[in-house]
Amino acid sequence: ANSLGISSAALAIHFCVSNQHVSYVIPGIRTVDRARDNAAACEPLPNDVMQRLLAALARTSGLTAASPQCCDLINSR
Repeated sequence: ANSLGISSAALAIHFCVSNQHVSYVIPGIRTVDRARDNAAACEPLPNDVMQRLLAALARTSGLTAASPQCCDLINSR
């Protein structure tokens, strides 16, 4: 997230939006700023960034993009 200049929450939303195995994303919204950040994160990630995230996910947790827990894990980091 830091290398992309976005929050970890925004990265989680981008990741889920970019994942073909995710049907919908329901982000938490507690403030107006969070709502704006979440709305800005609704575009898919560039393919190279998604591939780096998937590789890191597999390396650190053994999960794949098709794993039901993958978006929860990305958001918890």
